[in-house]
Amino acid sequence: MLRLLFTGGGGSGTEAIVNLLGDKYDLHFADSQQRNDVIHPVVDRQHQHNIPWAVDACYAREIASLVTALAVDVFIPCVDEELIHIRELQTLLPQLDILAPESDYIDKMMDKKEMAIAMSSMDLPAPGAFSLEAPEKLDYPIIAKPRKGRGSRGVRKLEGPEDVYAYIQLSNSPVDELVAQRYLEGDEYTVMMSANSAGYLQGVVPVLVEEKRGITLRAKVVNDAVVVNSCRDIHARFRTKGCYNIQMLKIDEKTVIPFEINPRVSTTFCLGVAAGIDPIENYYSKSNSDESGVFKENISLKRYWINYIQ
Repeated sequence: MLRLLFTGGGGSGTEAIVNLLGDKYDLHFADSQQRNDVIHPVVDRQHQHNIPWAVDACYAREIASLVTALAVDVFIPCVDEELIHIRELQTLLPQLDILAPESDYIDKMMDKKEMAIAMSSMDLPAPGAFSLEAPEKLDYPIIAKPRKGRGSRGVRKLEGPEDVYAYIQLSNSPVDELVAQRYLEGDEYTVMMSANSAGYLQGVVPVLVEEKRGITLRAKVVNDAVVVNSCRDIHARFRTKGCYNIQMLKIDEKTVIPFEINPRVSTTFCLGVAAGIDPIENYYSKSNSDESGVFKENISLKRYWINYIQ
């Protein structure tokens, strides 16, 4: 039985991952706040682990020590800030399998400006990447966001130059660390992309987002051919290994525009697994061709708060 170590164990998907994969893999979960009991109690104590914050200089060394002590087969980073340590971790443990894209891919896609420029350079649909340095020259409305960030942190719809000046001041960030994109309206999809260790696509699970508050709260698996084909095109142009996430808007029946690529598993990872796609199994596939995979449609995700009082 393969032993897996997920980080971000205090996240919303842990309980579902245990229920879906607990009989198939030996699951361990780590979190930088585990001393505060943030990991769901469905995970027994022997499988809960405390790790440093990703900003700590010792992060990669501590993860390497934990992975070695536990004899982990597959490391699965689930937090954006941890991804910059992948290169060092691979140097420390070159034989460790990491369910994430290569470091060069991570560097490119974590920067929302560079991601949009790269997409355009490959003649793929893109949301644009505009500087906020000259607000009077922009076409409004726009979406402003940090070039590097996660979730909906710092993302704002701006209606004019005055909004831009206020946004820059409130963001407390240098203007070159921010980016503007076209404001688009449509159905939002968050898509699980699953590739093997050679970079061949083995599964695509499109998830229609119905409600979102930072993380996805209500969603449904929808086998939309336009979304699937768009994601296949993106992967073919930017081939990578492991499991990652594409966020996109379906503008109309023929137009899909990706606005972020997250080079890690997302909070809807569990829904992709429930639909029948196993990214760990896919990672070890020997296939040398791209496949979309077969998955169940209309599987729904609904998240609720649960209170434990002791």
